[in-house]
Amino acid sequence: MTLACIASLSLGYMVIKEVSAVRHPTASADPLATLHTTQLQLNNTGIFNYNEDLAVHIPEPDVEQFPFRLYQQDRFLHAFASYPEAVKEAKGLSDTSLYFKAKDKLVWSADKSLAAEAHVDAPLIYQMPELQRGCEVTSLAMLLQSAGVDVDKMTLADEIIKDPSSFEIINHEIHFGNPNDGFVGDIVSFDHPGYGVYHGPVMNLAAHYLPGRLIDATGGNFNDILKFVEMGSPVWVITNMEYQALDDDAFETWETEEGGIDITYKEHSVLITGFDEDTIYINDPLGEAEQVNKDDFIAAWEQMGQQAISYVR
Repeated sequence: MTLACIASLSLGYMVIKEVSAVRHPTASADPLATLHTTQLQLNNTGIFNYNEDLAVHIPEPDVEQFPFRLYQQDRFLHAFASYPEAVKEAKGLSDTSLYFKAKDKLVWSADKSLAAEAHVDAPLIYQMPELQRGCEVTSLAMLLQSAGVDVDKMTLADEIIKDPSSFEIINHEIHFGNPNDGFVGDIVSFDHPGYGVYHGPVMNLAAHYLPGRLIDATGGNFNDILKFVEMGSPVWVITNMEYQALDDDAFETWETEEGGIDITYKEHSVLITGFDEDTIYINDPLGEAEQVNKDDFIAAWEQMGQQAISYVR
């Protein structure tokens, strides 16, 4: 048996079949929550001319519910709950800057293109031998420790929410849990069926240790998540063990309480610590710090749902 993050009913990305008929799933993301200011709404009607004095009195929305603030020069435009949606809107306008909660937390700017290369320091932690299935929480431990949080992989493995579903075969179909809801199966040992966990439960757990600083960038453009590396923060991601797009026969279907989902036993989680023109640098919880082909890595990351978590310093 090949040792892996999750092996023998242990590795995979899951997606509801009704969402995607092909084997290239899109990760579930939080619903878009975009709040437009009154001034912009009136501008869009074509019956209101911008008035600087009036704009000063337009209140900005709740910073916790809508933490991403889009400005055009010094004028507040929109607030967003989602980093990918905020960046998408910013790219459609000129002279824009995107801040996380406060004006001293710049996370994206139209005036600054991505650097040619960047590298950050982060601890390398092995999931073995204690966690035969544990790449996600081990990579999370690396992320949190890089931010100065004193927490270990075993604590995170104990605290990650668990999906209580049992492994069953009914009418020749596999029935098991959903990693979007919690860790599926046995995280410690291959002796019992197990699977993994995805960005939602991981983000929720991480928020207890790094409140107010975490960003779930799932669903965004890959270069936009590399912005965090450029700013000095590594990025937790879901990929696969081959670091390239998988063939269709690498996926199979399970049944969950939410419906049928496609999974691959080669799912894996790593920490991105650097990039240059052709290479992505990662801390792999199953091995050493590695260098992988950038284009292939992006293809694997996109196929696994564009899942990514980082933080602001």
